[in-house]
Order: sequence, then structure tokens, then C-alpha cells
Amino acid sequence: MWIDRRLPALRRRPALGYLAAIGLLVIAVLLRMMLPGLTPFATFYPAIVLGAFIGGRGPGIAVLVASMICAWFLFFPPESVGPRYPWRFLSLAVFAIGGGLIIFVVDLLDIAVRRLRAARERLRLALRTADAGAWEWTPPDKVEWDETLFELLGLDPKKDKPSMELFLSRVHPADRQKMRESGESILAGAEPNPRDEYRIIRPDGSIAWLENHRTVTHDGTRHVIGITQDITRRKENEQRVVELMREVAHRVKNQYSVILAMIRETGKRTRSPAEFEAEVESRISALARSHDLLVNGGWVGAKIHEVIVSQLEPFCSSDRYKISGPAVLLKPMAVQYLGMAIYELATNSAKHGALSSRTGQLEIVWSVVPEADEKKRLRLRWQELGGPVVTPNRSRGFGRQVLEYLAPTALGGTGKLSFLPDGVVWVLEGDGALVH
Repeated sequence: MWIDRRLPALRRRPALGYLAAIGLLVIAVLLRMMLPGLTPFATFYPAIVLGAFIGGRGPGIAVLVASMICAWFLFFPPESVGPRYPWRFLSLAVFAIGGGLIIFVVDLLDIAVRRLRAARERLRLALRTADAGAWEWTPPDKVEWDETLFELLGLDPKKDKPSMELFLSRVHPADRQKMRESGESILAGAEPNPRDEYRIIRPDGSIAWLENHRTVTHDGTRHVIGITQDITRRKENEQRVVELMREVAHRVKNQYSVILAMIRETGKRTRSPAEFEAEVESRISALARSHDLLVNGGWVGAKIHEVIVSQLEPFCSSDRYKISGPAVLLKPMAVQYLGMAIYELATNSAKHGALSSRTGQLEIVWSVVPEADEKKRLRLRWQELGGPVVTPNRSRGFGRQVLEYLAPTALGGTGKLSFLPDGVVWVLEGDGALVH
């Protein structure tokens, strides 16, 4: 623990390492002077070991060289200058080799510690990125967790001591018995399920989904090691997909009803199979354009101006119409039925109204009016200008049903179609159209 916490800080400050080396050398010299009966290098070996360990390779070498100099001049007996002079060099050489080996071994240990620390940091980063924590259980009651698992469980590593009972106290009551039985089967010697999912309740009352991945190891004692990952977002996405599929199925059934009604009403008012095919195809294409907007918007909704423009593009260029209003997001149902309504209006205009004339223009304006209960009412007005004189149309075909009933119902409001001499006017109001 000391190595992990203190040593890296010392190594980031080389000056401290060299100061420590000087202090160790001074202590070694003083001890040698106080103990004259020792061999010349006896007190210098510990200084080399500690100098290399605390400061690294550089301070270790510095202590070794300084120790050789001090021993040479201070602690060799004077008579060694004569016949015993070669012995003096041999002792110095042996000390240099021994000290070098010490520094080499400590340096290898340093490298191993750095690599281990880097591997642990990579593992910690990987687990944190994956919202996962590591743990080890030595049955029956020895449990160890890493810092990330404390966070996943909503526990404080300074106050809470890992234990099976503490873990089970966090497990959702509906899953607690399952997890308890799993632990008991492992205690009985069974192989653990390599993967299981369960819920926990965090201190703030929120519920999270966790997934265990585990295996058993043996080193004379049976250990269960594992990784626990937070899969709450995955579970929420899975639930969202299920709900979306249900919603899509519901909408598809509605679409079938609309398409059947459209085919039935179109068949009543067409004079040939070719005309029938063309009208049905164009109306289904209009539905498909609204569907594309919803897919691009993740089925959350679509912007109102995108819905209008997508339905007008097949009939006229942008200089033939003017649209204005605040940026609002329509609900999926409103997107589909407003798209159908705009298509029916544009089709009629191209055949009989403003778009059938070179000078005709369209004006689509909408506004949003706040109401009680935080609701907002959408008011949209379609008006044709500059086209031929309009004569009232009393027929109640599929298009009129869309404008006066289907689209207003989908938007939670009303729709009024007027045949004024200057052009067709359609006013739509509803308080169930907007995404709040």
C-alpha cells in the first residue's frame, strides 16, 4: 500500500530522491564510524538498497559511487597500501558488482511495479467506462469489492465493509431470494451460473439493473471472482423497444384501417382501374413521406414545416407557397394525419384550385396558443389565392373525411373546410398535436 500511495509521488520529484540518497549516505558513514569493527562496506549496502528503492536508478548509482569513495578514503586500514593493496581493489570491485546487482534488481522491481500499476489503471478505466465493478468472494464470508462496485451499489467505501448480507440488503426484494439461493448453491459446491441479472435499490430510492459475470478459481482455496455491470440503460432500451413495437403494431393497424377506407372511397369515385391505381398509389406515397419523417425523428415526432413541405413538393415549387409559424414538434399521430390532410388539399388545388393556375398561390400559417393544464392549442390555416373562382363542392369523398373528421380527431380538435370565392380555406385547431 505504501508503494502504491507514496512511491509514485517521490518518483515525480527527482530532487527528493537525491536528497534521500545523501541522507542515507551520511547515516551509513556515521554508523560505520560508530562501529569500527565492521567491514568497510557493511553499512553501505542498506543505503544503496534504500536509495535505489526510494529515488530510483539515478540516486541508487549516486549512493554506490559515493559509498566507494567514502570507503576508499575513510575505512580501509593504512597497511592495505603495501602488500595488501591489490586486496583493496578487489574488495572495491566486489562491492561495486554487488551494489550494481542491487540497483539492477531494484530497477527490475520498479519496472514490474510500474507495469502492474499501469495494468491496474487500465483495468480500472475499462471497468469504469463499462459501468462495471470487480469483486471476489471466498466462501463462506470473505468478500472484496473494488471502488466502482461500491459506486454501483450506492455504498461508501469509507463506512461500509463488503459482505454478502450487505450486498443482499441492496438487492430488490423480488430478486433477493433468487440471489440468496444462488449463493447457497455455490456454498454447497455447485458451479455458479456464469451470468445472471437482478435489480438493486440505491439509497436515493432509484432502481438499477445489474448483471453478474462470474467464475470459480482454485489456489488451494475456492474463490468466486466476477464482474458486475450496470445494465440499466440496456434494460430501459429493451423496454422502450417493446413499447415501440406495441406502438408500431397499433399504428400499423390504424394505417390498415385508413388504407382500407382510402381504397374503398377511391374505388367509389374512379372511373377506370388505371385511375384507381394512380390515386391509391399517390395517397400511399403521401403516407410514406410522413412515415419517413417519423423514422428520421426516432418516432418521437416531426417538425410541422417539414410535414407541410414534404407533402407540397410533388405538386409545386417553393415559390408557389408561403408558410409561416413557430417551430413546433408534432406527435406521431398528428404527423401522419396532418400529412394526409395537406396532401388532399394539395391534390385538390392542383386539379381545381390555386395550383391549377399559373398565378395561384398557397398560404399556410399556424400559431400556438397556451391553454390551461400546460396544454397548447395548435391553430393552422390553409388558404388558396389567385386561382379560379371556387364553386362549393357538396360531395363528401375520402379527402373531405380526412379534412373534417380524421385529421381533426387525430389532433384532438376541429377542422373546418370553406369554399370561398377567392379560394379554398381550411382551418384546423387541436390541443393534442404537439410534443411538449
